[in-house]
Amino acid sequence: MKYFIIIDNSQHGPYTMEEMRGMYLTHSTPVWHEGLVDWTTIERIPALCRYLFGSPTPPAQPAAPAQRPVPPAQGAPYGQQFRSPQQPSEHPSAHLNPKTWMVNAIVVTVLGVHTSIIGMIFGILAIFRVNKSKNMAPYDFDGSQSALRRARIFCILGYVFAAIGFVGSMLILRDVGNVLSLQDLF
Repeated sequence: MKYFIIIDNSQHGPYTMEEMRGMYLTHSTPVWHEGLVDWTTIERIPALCRYLFGSPTPPAQPAAPAQRPVPPAQGAPYGQQFRSPQQPSEHPSAHLNPKTWMVNAIVVTVLGVHTSIIGMIFGILAIFRVNKSKNMAPYDFDGSQSALRRARIFCILGYVFAAIGFVGSMLILRDVGNVLSLQDLF
């Protein structure tokens, strides 16, 4: 089954349940699928809620006759931002996952401690951005994705500086080894 969702007052989809699992969604995210008369929330579709969150849900909305819904009129809960289900939307891979970038930010910070203080600083900045994204996601999806893009940039810069620090450390150790071997000659 394909689902359409509303994030930040704009419609996205269709997505399968597997595609939706990697997205940052809440129990109250509006959702629609063929067979529903109107939009509902994820918590009102027990199978979807259990699959995404592993939690029980309130009773489902009564089943509607199998008819294609008419998009809500202007002034409906989601206003003029509604796009009909036939229109293409962004693919879920366009959305960044906060969990992925939090792991990268932590790895960059640890690598930075061992190789380059600058890499560690970029890792810490990335952690702050990921946390900002998680806090913004329920009410500002675009702002959340923007914070994750910045976190991704900080992670990449952190990896670069950690690599430079590692190479520099190896060169210094090599030079120290050469100096020590020269002292043995005298």
